[in-house]
Amino acid sequence: MTKLADEEFAVTGLTSSYAFLLMTVNEKPGIQPKEISHHMQLTPSTVTRLIEKMEYRGFLQRKHVGRTTEVYPTKQSE
Repeated sequence: MTKLADEEFAVTGLTSSYAFLLMTVNEKPGIQPKEISHHMQLTPSTVTRLIEKMEYRGFLQRKHVGRTTEVYPTKQSE
């Protein structure tokens, strides 16, 4: 299943994991990494790495609110 998804998302230059992350954040802006981890069934450390890479590429933005972190899409991710 992952191979098929990777092939479909190849035109965007993203692997399926990155594409699903973007879709999740676009559906629910301000989502916390813990929720993303649960939704995507990935470990929190894996989600953190995915978010960091997508933030570096300009697709996501993290905002620290008190002791929590919220993840938002950027205009580039639309």
